[in-house]
Amino acid sequence: MLTYLFYISIVLIITFFVVYYLSGIYFNIKKKLRYRKDISYFEQEVQRLEEKYNSPGYFQSLDSQDQKELKDRLQRYRETLTDLKNNPYA
Repeated sequence: MLTYLFYISIVLIITFFVVYYLSGIYFNIKKKLRYRKDISYFEQEVQRLEEKYNSPGYFQSLDSQDQKELKDRLQRYRETLTDLKNNPYA
């Protein structure tokens, strides 16, 4: 009886560590996929804002405050994209 309890406890301990290890792998993969999704989103946004910024008709039609906001947003998105690409988890 005591040996069965010992074997069951060993199996439970091993099962715990296997589940713990596999959940770590799962969350690591999930984190990497989230970073890739964020990178693709910011790449699309930077491309969209650059098209607006480089379009002379659209950019000139904005007032100075909106032009400044567009430049600032483009700069922030570029910095965020660079940070995401340099992230070791990505």
